Amino acid sequence: MALWSLVTWQSVLGTAAAALGAAILVANSPLAVPKREPFSLAGLRGAVLTALDGSGREVKAEELWRERGAVIMVVRRPG
Repeated sequence: MALWSLVTWQSVLGTAAAALGAAILVANSPLAVPKREPFSLAGLRGAVLTALDGSGREVKAEELWRERGAVIMVVRRPG
C-alpha cells in the first residue's frame, strides 16, 4: 500500500510539473506575445523627450535626432 501511495504522489507531482512547464512555454511563445511595429523617425518625430538627470529638460525627438544623431530609448508606460 505504501508503494502505491508513493507512485500516486509522484504521478501527481510529475503531472503538475509538466503542466507548469507547458504554461511557461505557451506564455513565452510568439503566439502569446503581440508583434510590434517597426519604429522610425516618422513615428518618433512628435514625441517630447524628458531628460532623466533631474533637470526637467524637454526636447522634441526630431530636434535631438537632427542635431546629433542620437540613440533614443522610448519606454511606454500603460495608462
